[in-house]
Amino acid sequence: MSQLAFPPPPVLLDSKVGKALREVTDQFKYQSSVDTCYPVGIYNVLNNLALRTDNDDIALSEKRINQVARVREYAAEQPRVVVDNLNQILPRHGYRAHEDRGVSTDRLKQVLEDKTCSYPLIALSYRYLQIEHRVSFPSQDPLNNPDHVVTVLMIDSAFDRMAFFDPYFGIYPPMRREVHGHGRGIIVKPLVKILDDYWDSAYDKSWMFWIKWDKSKTTRLTSYLEEQKMGAGPE
Repeated sequence: MSQLAFPPPPVLLDSKVGKALREVTDQFKYQSSVDTCYPVGIYNVLNNLALRTDNDDIALSEKRINQVARVREYAAEQPRVVVDNLNQILPRHGYRAHEDRGVSTDRLKQVLEDKTCSYPLIALSYRYLQIEHRVSFPSQDPLNNPDHVVTVLMIDSAFDRMAFFDPYFGIYPPMRREVHGHGRGIIVKPLVKILDDYWDSAYDKSWMFWIKWDKSKTTRLTSYLEEQKMGAGPE
């Protein structure tokens, strides 16, 4: 009996620049250990922003970001020192790192669609990995199971769906068998379920990290050039 051939999934576009998701994440890296989802997320969005704006000055190596993030010193919540450390480096090149807690879905979508911002990182409860991907955790105490950081790529409220890059693919092979053709490391899930069940219930409730162009730190000429690169209109 011949096997049924299923049509490929429709090509999904990201919510920032309208590119196919697989093209956006083509150069994204996976995490190398259980505690590096946050620094590798910073690496991915920062280097994507550098590539998108043709600004190599803001691109940092994984080693440098791991130093900034002080990997392995923290538990469940996202270390607040990371943003402070990044902002010792980025402002001289016209950018600042930001984080916030208790963020609304509308605010998340606003940052995602803003071309002067990086793709946003969000923290999901460890139960996301446990329930959605059957990852085992020896302890059910959130203090022993840090939130998991992913990169949001698309929010489609009309169809109740979102897409994000999950770096856990790099250390958990069973997840690779779940891919449905949208691209490496890309997860597409119901929007309300992910945000309500895992983002709002994370140890760091409704947390978001992003990097944004700081126009006040640039010269008039640089501001004009950056606006042309990013398609930003006048204020």
